[in-house]
Amino acid sequence: MIVFVKEGGMFYPYSHSLLTELEPHRVEAVLWGNVGFHIPDGLRMPYDIRLVFDRRRRFIPHLMRVYREAMDFKAQIVHFQYHTSPLAEIAFARFARRRGVRTVMTAHDVLPHQLKPYDIRLFRALYNSLDAVIVHAEQNKRVAVDVLGIPESKVWVVPHGDYMHFDVTDAPTREQALERLGYAPETKLVLFFGAVRPDKGLDVLIRAFKVVARADPRARLVAVGPVKGSEDEARDLYGGIARSLDLEDVVDLRFGYISDAEVPVYFAAGAVVALPYTESTQSGVVQVAFATKRAVVASAVGGIPEVIDEGITGRLVQPGDEAQLAQAIMDYLSDIDAADQAGRRGYEKARRDYSWDVVAEKTIDLYKSLLRT
Repeated sequence: MIVFVKEGGMFYPYSHSLLTELEPHRVEAVLWGNVGFHIPDGLRMPYDIRLVFDRRRRFIPHLMRVYREAMDFKAQIVHFQYHTSPLAEIAFARFARRRGVRTVMTAHDVLPHQLKPYDIRLFRALYNSLDAVIVHAEQNKRVAVDVLGIPESKVWVVPHGDYMHFDVTDAPTREQALERLGYAPETKLVLFFGAVRPDKGLDVLIRAFKVVARADPRARLVAVGPVKGSEDEARDLYGGIARSLDLEDVVDLRFGYISDAEVPVYFAAGAVVALPYTESTQSGVVQVAFATKRAVVASAVGGIPEVIDEGITGRLVQPGDEAQLAQAIMDYLSDIDAADQAGRRGYEKARRDYSWDVVAEKTIDLYKSLLRT
């Protein structure tokens, strides 16, 4: 398994959870990742880990090193978690095929969020060079098949695994978490969590919050996550929107990576998790919210409607619709018990439908299918 991991990112926890659950299926695995990546202390790893990647601009020569190591390892299958350099990965897949090695990629995003003119052709070539592509929802499969022209037999739907490693058994209460984060105990906190990019819709959420704050003076919005690009520019942009709406004391921008230990604290403090995406393939943040028993208000984009049951585990709104977004948030803030009940249902659904043994079973089925051909 090849994963270009970053501190604070989700690809390593995802890969670790999958490889751990694959062990009972007699999978002997190696994970190749980034030099300097900190492995959490005390983590049981039933796989070898080799940190070889230095930085993105040197990804290609390092990938060639991984190719040689994989061949020495006598790998039967090489599984990429996400794409980093499509042209290099195309070359890898073609070389691997000559040696009888199968290649798989989990397309957490079927296409990049900000498409370039050549991306359709590039990703069509990438996915066609592989033996199989994993997507997380039927809608994602339709994009791969209908937009990119990938053979339907090559595209496998495997759900996004849960993030139950964010253990909530010892998590603080909502009041304790609010205090730890510097909020008053009566605060009704709405959490925006994850990478900050234009397609994530944080600007839409801030504008919608003008209505939310007017309806409930105890409402606060905290945005937590790394910025794609300049953090200073992001603060100027989103802070400027908040200032223009007189929301400086209501919107709290806490940009940057946070440790895994801090994640449950933010989710424990939140009454609602808001994901106002303007476009998306899928969202791991939904799984974090489910794991921490929090209700979700999210845009009905990509495969998200296949995960959130409207009115049961969360609410779905149309992307960019500030009024609808504000109303869904206010409905939960006005009935915290209903929000908490939705969070508990999300947790139960994740345990049932998105557990790693479910993901591993489907992944093993794919591996076996490839090895039979």
